[in-house]
Amino acid sequence: VTGLPIPRFVSAKSDKINVRRGPGRDYSIDWVYRRKELPLKVTAEYDNWRRVEDFKGEGGWVHSRLISGNRFVIFLPESSILKRKANEKSPDLAIVEKGVIGELLNGTPNWCKVSINGYVGWVSRSNIWGLDTKEFMID
Repeated sequence: VTGLPIPRFVSAKSDKINVRRGPGRDYSIDWVYRRKELPLKVTAEYDNWRRVEDFKGEGGWVHSRLISGNRFVIFLPESSILKRKANEKSPDLAIVEKGVIGELLNGTPNWCKVSINGYVGWVSRSNIWGLDTKEFMID
Protein backbone atom coordinates (compact mmCIF):
# COMPACT_ATOMS: atom_id res chain seq x y z
CA VAL A 1 0.00 0.00 0.00
CA THR A 2 2.66 2.54 1.02
CA GLY A 3 5.47 1.17 -1.10
CA LEU A 4 7.68 1.07 1.99
CA PRO A 5 9.64 -2.12 2.69
CA ILE A 6 8.06 -4.97 4.61
CA PRO A 7 9.09 -5.88 7.18
CA ARG A 8 10.07 -2.51 8.64
CA PHE A 9 10.26 -1.04 12.12
CA VAL A 10 8.05 1.72 13.50
CA SER A 11 6.97 2.83 16.98
CA ALA A 12 3.79 3.37 18.95
CA LYS A 13 2.64 6.98 18.63
CA SER A 14 0.64 7.00 21.87
CA ASP A 15 0.28 5.10 25.13
CA LYS A 16 -2.98 3.47 24.04
CA ILE A 17 -3.14 1.49 20.81
CA ASN A 18 -5.90 -1.03 20.16
CA VAL A 19 -4.59 -4.20 18.53
CA ARG A 20 -7.29 -5.85 16.46
CA ARG A 21 -7.78 -9.33 15.09
CA GLY A 22 -8.09 -8.01 11.52
CA PRO A 23 -7.64 -4.85 9.44
CA GLY A 24 -10.73 -2.82 10.34
CA ARG A 25 -12.82 -1.40 13.19
CA ASP A 26 -15.29 -4.27 12.81
CA TYR A 27 -12.67 -6.73 14.09
CA SER A 28 -12.44 -7.37 17.82
CA ILE A 29 -9.70 -5.82 19.97
CA ASP A 30 -7.38 -8.57 21.20
CA TRP A 31 -5.36 -6.31 23.49
CA VAL A 32 -4.05 -2.78 23.93
CA TYR A 33 -0.45 -1.59 23.74
CA ARG A 34 0.03 0.90 26.55
CA ARG A 35 3.54 2.13 25.94
CA LYS A 36 4.36 5.14 23.79
CA GLU A 37 7.48 4.67 21.64
CA LEU A 38 7.29 0.87 21.86
CA PRO A 39 9.15 -0.50 18.82
CA LEU A 40 6.97 -2.54 16.49
CA LYS A 41 7.65 -4.46 13.29
CA VAL A 42 5.23 -3.96 10.37
CA THR A 43 4.69 -7.33 8.71
CA ALA A 44 1.77 -6.51 6.38
CA GLU A 45 -0.36 -3.62 5.10
CA TYR A 46 -4.00 -3.42 4.11
CA ASP A 47 -5.48 -0.03 3.25
CA ASN A 48 -4.87 2.18 6.35
CA TRP A 49 -4.10 -0.80 8.58
CA ARG A 50 -0.76 -2.33 9.51
CA ARG A 51 -0.15 -5.78 10.95
CA VAL A 52 2.53 -5.37 13.61
CA GLU A 53 4.56 -7.58 15.93
CA ASP A 54 6.23 -6.61 19.18
CA PHE A 55 9.51 -7.89 20.63
CA LYS A 56 7.73 -10.98 21.98
CA GLY A 57 6.44 -11.89 18.52
CA GLU A 58 2.86 -11.02 19.44
CA GLY A 59 0.78 -8.61 17.44
CA GLY A 60 -2.22 -7.84 15.33
CA TRP A 61 -3.67 -5.03 13.24
CA VAL A 62 -3.43 -1.33 14.15
CA HIS A 63 -4.55 1.79 12.30
CA SER A 64 -1.67 3.52 10.52
CA ARG A 65 -2.22 6.85 12.30
CA LEU A 66 -1.38 5.17 15.63
CA ILE A 67 2.19 4.36 14.61
CA SER A 68 5.16 6.53 13.75
CA GLY A 69 8.26 6.17 11.61
CA ASN A 70 10.35 7.36 14.58
CA ARG A 71 12.75 4.63 15.59
CA PHE A 72 13.12 3.19 19.06
CA VAL A 73 14.60 0.00 20.49
CA ILE A 74 13.84 -2.03 23.59
CA PHE A 75 16.52 -3.59 25.80
CA LEU A 76 16.17 -7.36 26.24
CA PRO A 77 18.70 -8.64 28.84
CA GLU A 78 18.28 -8.08 32.57
CA SER A 79 20.98 -5.41 32.25
CA SER A 80 23.04 -3.93 29.41
CA ILE A 81 26.03 -1.61 29.44
CA LEU A 82 25.77 1.63 27.51
CA LYS A 83 29.25 2.50 26.19
CA ARG A 84 30.80 5.86 25.26
CA LYS A 85 31.98 4.47 21.89
CA ALA A 86 31.11 1.45 19.76
CA ASN A 87 33.58 -1.03 21.25
CA GLU A 88 33.91 -3.26 24.30
CA LYS A 89 36.96 -1.40 25.68
CA SER A 90 35.18 1.97 25.67
CA PRO A 91 34.25 3.44 29.08
CA ASP A 92 30.82 2.57 30.50
CA LEU A 93 28.18 5.33 30.58
CA ALA A 94 25.23 3.60 32.21
CA ILE A 95 23.61 0.30 33.06
CA VAL A 96 20.29 -0.12 31.26
CA GLU A 97 17.65 -2.48 32.61
CA LYS A 98 15.44 -4.91 30.71
CA GLY A 99 12.41 -3.28 29.09
CA VAL A 100 13.86 0.22 28.84
CA ILE A 101 13.10 1.95 25.53
CA GLY A 102 15.71 4.14 23.85
CA GLU A 103 15.67 6.27 20.73
CA LEU A 104 17.68 4.73 17.89
CA LEU A 105 20.19 7.27 16.55
CA ASN A 106 22.69 5.31 14.50
CA GLY A 107 24.11 1.86 13.98
CA THR A 108 26.95 -0.27 12.73
CA PRO A 109 26.81 -4.01 12.02
CA ASN A 110 27.56 -4.76 15.72
CA TRP A 111 26.58 -1.64 17.71
CA CYS A 112 23.75 0.87 17.96
CA LYS A 113 23.83 4.44 19.19
CA VAL A 114 20.84 5.23 21.40
CA SER A 115 19.52 8.05 23.52
CA ILE A 116 17.95 7.25 26.89
CA ASN A 117 16.94 9.92 29.42
CA GLY A 118 19.77 12.27 28.51
CA TYR A 119 22.39 9.55 28.06
CA VAL A 120 23.70 9.01 24.53
CA GLY A 121 25.88 5.98 24.00
CA TRP A 122 26.45 2.70 22.20
CA VAL A 123 25.05 -0.75 22.97
CA SER A 124 25.70 -4.14 21.44
CA ARG A 125 23.00 -4.94 18.87
CA SER A 126 22.50 -8.33 20.50
CA ASN A 127 21.04 -6.57 23.56
CA ILE A 128 18.23 -4.72 21.79
CA TRP A 129 15.21 -5.32 19.56
CA GLY A 130 13.84 -2.84 17.03
CA LEU A 131 15.91 -3.07 13.88
CA ASP A 132 16.62 -5.63 11.22
CA THR A 133 19.81 -7.69 11.57
CA LYS A 134 21.15 -6.32 8.27
CA GLU A 135 20.05 -2.75 8.87
CA PHE A 136 22.51 -0.10 9.89
CA MET A 137 23.21 3.56 9.37
CA ILE A 138 26.53 5.38 9.41
CA ASP A 139 26.87 9.11 10.16
